[in-house]
Amino acid sequence: MTASQSDPGATGDPRDSLIMLVRYVRELELPPARWQRIAGIIEDAIDAAAAGDLAALRASAGALVLDGPTRIHKGDGQATGPAGPRIFERANFLIHALQSMSLAPVTPASPPPGRADDAGDD
Repeated sequence: MTASQSDPGATGDPRDSLIMLVRYVRELELPPARWQRIAGIIEDAIDAAAAGDLAALRASAGALVLDGPTRIHKGDGQATGPAGPRIFERANFLIHALQSMSLAPVTPASPPPGRADDAGDD
């Protein structure tokens, strides 16, 4: 497992990683309890996208990785199934929100207060 797989979006913009993860996760067959946890992660990510919170988006991506199918053991007796319609719809909403999310522009730092520019007026 590479560093990007264990901690998607560890640096920089996590949106592409999260979009890829959500597309992958919505196609899985998981136990109902796991779908409930994933539904909560998706809702948290939607809130983070609305707030422009990249750190929370990274956390959501990491949580999806940890709650994915790698934690399921074959033959554990749990019934699995696809995402329900509500989870699938919210996953699609999150993907759209991430694709249309714009980051706040970086503004240049202003000079410290009380420091005048040297305009050569002397």
